[in-house]
Amino acid sequence: MIRVDHKKRFSFPLHIHISTLFVVLILCMSLTQIWLTNRSMESVLLEANKKIFSRIASETHGTLKAQYDPALSAISAFRQGNLASASSFNQRIEYVYEIGSLLLEYPHITSYTVSYPNGDFFVVSHLSTPQYKEDMKAPAHARFVAASSSVYSNRFVMAFYDTDFHELYRTTEPSDNFDPRTRDWFKQSVVEEARISDPYFFYRLQKVGLTIHRKAANGTVFAADVLLQNLSDSLRETLVEKSSVRVLFDDHQQVYAFSDPSYFDVQNRSLNNRRIYLSDLNSPMITSAVQQQSKTNALGEFEYNGEQWFGALADVEFYPGKTLHLLMAAKSDELLHQAQVIRRNTVYLSVALILIVIPLAYLISQMIAKPIRQETNRARAIERLDFSTENGIYSRVREIYQLRSSLQSMQATLQRFVMLTSRIAHEADTDKLLHMVCDEVSDAIEAKGVFLYLLDSEHHLLKPRHVWWEEADPLELSAFEKKNMPTQRASHFVRDVFIAKQRTVLDGNKVRGMPSSVLKSGEQGDYVFYPLLDRQRQVIGTFGVLYKGEQRQQYLERYTHYIEMLISYLSVTLDTRKLLKDQKALLDSTIKLMASAMDTKSPYTGNHCQRVPVLTEWLSKAAHDSDREPFKAFSMSPNQFEELHIAAWLHDCGKITTPEHVVDKATKLETIYNRIHEIRTRFEVLKRDVELEVCRRFLPPVLPNEAMQEMEQRMGELDEEFAFIADLNQGEQFVMDEDVERLKRIGQRKWLRTMDKSLGLSWEESDRLVQSTVKTPDFEHLLEDKPEHLIAWKGDRTRDARFNLQPTQYQANQGELYNLSVKRGTLNEEERFIINDHIVQTIVMLESLPFPSHMRRIPQIAGGHHEKMNGQGYPLGLKASEMPLTARAMAIADIFEALTSTDRPYKKAKTLSESLQIMTRMVADEHIDPDLFRLFIESGVYMQYARAFLKPEQIDDVDEAQYLSY
Repeated sequence: MIRVDHKKRFSFPLHIHISTLFVVLILCMSLTQIWLTNRSMESVLLEANKKIFSRIASETHGTLKAQYDPALSAISAFRQGNLASASSFNQRIEYVYEIGSLLLEYPHITSYTVSYPNGDFFVVSHLSTPQYKEDMKAPAHARFVAASSSVYSNRFVMAFYDTDFHELYRTTEPSDNFDPRTRDWFKQSVVEEARISDPYFFYRLQKVGLTIHRKAANGTVFAADVLLQNLSDSLRETLVEKSSVRVLFDDHQQVYAFSDPSYFDVQNRSLNNRRIYLSDLNSPMITSAVQQQSKTNALGEFEYNGEQWFGALADVEFYPGKTLHLLMAAKSDELLHQAQVIRRNTVYLSVALILIVIPLAYLISQMIAKPIRQETNRARAIERLDFSTENGIYSRVREIYQLRSSLQSMQATLQRFVMLTSRIAHEADTDKLLHMVCDEVSDAIEAKGVFLYLLDSEHHLLKPRHVWWEEADPLELSAFEKKNMPTQRASHFVRDVFIAKQRTVLDGNKVRGMPSSVLKSGEQGDYVFYPLLDRQRQVIGTFGVLYKGEQRQQYLERYTHYIEMLISYLSVTLDTRKLLKDQKALLDSTIKLMASAMDTKSPYTGNHCQRVPVLTEWLSKAAHDSDREPFKAFSMSPNQFEELHIAAWLHDCGKITTPEHVVDKATKLETIYNRIHEIRTRFEVLKRDVELEVCRRFLPPVLPNEAMQEMEQRMGELDEEFAFIADLNQGEQFVMDEDVERLKRIGQRKWLRTMDKSLGLSWEESDRLVQSTVKTPDFEHLLEDKPEHLIAWKGDRTRDARFNLQPTQYQANQGELYNLSVKRGTLNEEERFIINDHIVQTIVMLESLPFPSHMRRIPQIAGGHHEKMNGQGYPLGLKASEMPLTARAMAIADIFEALTSTDRPYKKAKTLSESLQIMTRMVADEHIDPDLFRLFIESGVYMQYARAFLKPEQIDDVDEAQYLSY
């Protein structure tokens, strides 16, 4: 316990040390200067970059114009010359020299094409790349290729020329029927002006270009293919930094030029001779910048991928009526590099100034700062509930010294309080908790006695839970703790504590009923009682302390707030524990109520939901207590036992969704049934009786022997067949294939229906009824599967994919032949699914509940008792290694309870030996856990359960070794 130092020391006021603020002022001034310098330089540099971007846009316009002006001029000249009407290859190749000279002068123009109205064409191309020469199969020294196609001669002539325009090689091949008149640029050409196409990718040249075309007066169209590579090169030359970006595009985001070749994959064949868009460039930053400009109608500074960029979008006139957009962007930190240098120099200067001033200020501030830092560290340690901090150095500043003393006192008080509250929080036993609090409080507040009373459930009596006073005899204490204090008496104590709910001080010499050893004769003392209040400020008890001697008032004033705080914490703790206890009891009762309701819902399941938890917990407890493999390392905490308890009681909660008529189905034909059909059949019988009665009036009174014998024989057959059907309906015997065949033969018998079977039906039955079968009179089969017997699912029947138990095609099938043909038991496939589906519903229901963290495995434990160790069970198909031991134990409990149950409609209860024999086979088939089954037998859990729940006649002799030999 830390000792509080109350000794006064000489100190000075705090205002003597105000001079230390100069350091802060100098620092603020330096930071302000740095900030202003940085802002000014950034503004200057950004404005300069805006001017540079404007100049680049102007230069780009000039470069763009220089790309297409020569081609426009050449096309305008050619359309007025004789080339427009040249009809043979020899006439056309006279222009090779003129066109080739233009191609040499302007390398960015790759070819000139002349397309005649009759379908002929003539083209002169510059073999500018090795790949192009290879594709054209040109001679090694070829520089140009001239090609002409004639519709009349159906010939395609191609000639190659060197740099001096000497013909090197000529080929003539059949025309490939290429018709230039089908091309868009031919159709869109006009006489009045030249047209310029949108840019597209020349795959053969691996570059972006466009086509300029114009029509002559006679209909001949002249075209020139112009590459935009020079435009891209000029944009690249404007780059100052490597990361800068230049892209030229139009309103449709079609790309004309870009500064970085890596933006574009030239090997992508899907781009062959098609337009190039911004989305085709390998630069998400460009797309992001354009999208931001379209949203804000401005660019300036923007952020991309965590970095600041500066950009501009300038308009560049292409030709009258066509405007392009030039995107220019660069990283801000690269543009502002010079500003950063200046800022860094300013920082260096400011730091140097501060380094000069700080030593001077340090000598003054140290005397104040060091004690403050120590007390700050102490406060932070107290904030972390760390009370190990030692006393700091002495300070001459009066305010700091007072702070130091206050912190020491606070540290000592908090240390006592936190240690006590921590022990309260960790003590699970309420009686030990109360004794501990009383002992700690008596030491902390220097009391001579403590008295703790709690109200009973009826609020009529105060029961002593802990009492102590100095020099108390143990026997005397024990006797006093048995004395209850009534609360009905109108005493000063009752009025203050239970009505006013406030502290009351009682003179010790006037309190009756206290042992003589508490206050000796002539000794002065006071009892101080505090009410214990719950969250609703209702009194749940009282806590009293005893002070003796002349300093009792001083002690009372000193520790009152401490006691009240501790009493408040203790009251909330007791109230919380009572609330948790009540809520657990309520939850447990609710769970058991649900289980009981499920058992009550079906009288044929008896107390299944109540017995399985008992057997599961017994078997799990046996595994917990076992010191043999494989259970030696297995143990369960109280929380895990609670988790198992809830999971076991809720293991069949999904059965609340299972229809009763399916659970209780005792015969194959039993179902929810509209008895109007049965009554209608009776009316049919009455009609037959009327018919027979009338017929008998006109028949001989005695039938011939032959007729009587025939009638008796046929009626005997019907009796025997009905007995056969009735036997099948019980489901006790396995149905053989020959039984099914006989059933079908019997079902083929026909009877005459004379009444409308659609009368008296619900709307849902009417919807299922096939109208063609309603006519009367009509013959019907004795037994059959009718369309109205099939009941479809309502809503979506899709299930969670993790479940291997999937719905059948129909929700129910009431077909008579279908149900009577069930091989074993009384349930058909649809009803079997509904029965099995309860475990899916159990998991779904439990997973929807907000269980605390230590109960998160409840759905897994409760939903695993139909799984098999080999992974062929349901609903999840889990293997043994994927299941907790408690789930495997519940599977054994569920099976054993079902086998020995005496209230199932579809089977007789098994004896112990029969049940264990069946379970032994299930072990061999890897259906249940072999280790747990061995423990189930060796620990005697099966016999413990038998004695508690089975009938005496079921408990036969069991040879345990016989069932452990697997």
